Amino acid sequence: MPIEFRCLQCGKLLRTGDDTAGKQAKCPECGAVMPIPGEAAPKPEMIHEWQDTPSSPFGPSSAAENPYQSPAAFPAAQAWAVPAGEIRPTRIGFGETFSRAWAVFSDSWLVVLGAILLMLLVYFAGYFIMVSIAAGIGIAIQDRDAARILAQVAQFGAALLSLWLNIGLQLFALGVARGEQPRYGLVFAGGPRLLPVIGCFLLTGLVVFGGALLLVVPGVIFLMMLSQAQLLVIDRQLGVLQAMSLSAKIMAGNKLLVMGIWIVTGVLAYVSVLVTCGLGLFAAAPYLLILKIVIYLSASGQPTIADRYAVAASPFVPQGSSPFQQQGESPFMA
Repeated sequence: MPIEFRCLQCGKLLRTGDDTAGKQAKCPECGAVMPIPGEAAPKPEMIHEWQDTPSSPFGPSSAAENPYQSPAAFPAAQAWAVPAGEIRPTRIGFGETFSRAWAVFSDSWLVVLGAILLMLLVYFAGYFIMVSIAAGIGIAIQDRDAARILAQVAQFGAALLSLWLNIGLQLFALGVARGEQPRYGLVFAGGPRLLPVIGCFLLTGLVVFGGALLLVVPGVIFLMMLSQAQLLVIDRQLGVLQAMSLSAKIMAGNKLLVMGIWIVTGVLAYVSVLVTCGLGLFAAAPYLLILKIVIYLSASGQPTIADRYAVAASPFVPQGSSPFQQQGESPFMA
């Protein structure tokens, strides 16, 4: 089975044969050299080795480490990260999705909020610089038509900057949801995915618009059916058509449920922001981002750090089971 892991420098998803575990690998994207991790998906037996330890359900610990502390407080946070896993279209549940999103949110919402604020800071700084340069050139050349064109170019540049930063923000959130060590540099790692994401956005938008022209309902169906395509491009670097096809498979049987989740969450987020005079936005924005990532990971059959927490928290979980799994499938199954 191929080993999948992310470059510690640029976040690119790398794949290699299982016979290369423990060797050194060079990232083709940025040239960083790093050790290749072990088997791509942790086996349930490994989890039971932790559970069967007489002293603690979390396994043996040193004198300097409290075996009963929360998983988030472990010094080696990377050891709790879950692998990307294979794409397996999975039916998700309403309460299950909210539970998994809340487990990730309650552990890392400040980290995600920091990434959102960083993205906004860079965006507004870049926007101000581009608009100022365009305005300055327009004033200098004293040409109203040229100034208008320069202003439009600045707006287009700001839109590209926003998309680039949003791609990086979603890469960051994917890592957080998988329990990886937070790396704010990922916010600026969206460059290699920018053109494919633009292509995906244009093509999916064209399909949704075509469905909306026929009737509103087909447009909504197409929108939900292709809603995971961009994340598949960002996370797995798939081609646009391949991502759209796989998104349709992932969302089969999940379209109505996911739409209901977004409606409920949108209403609750709006009320929380309104009641708190805008302060609720500092919690609503990270939660909405995490919920988006958790829906993608859950519907594609990939584990999140919430699954690892659930297993580690109880020494009585049967082999191959998880409180988040569906139809008897283990989230750690390759």
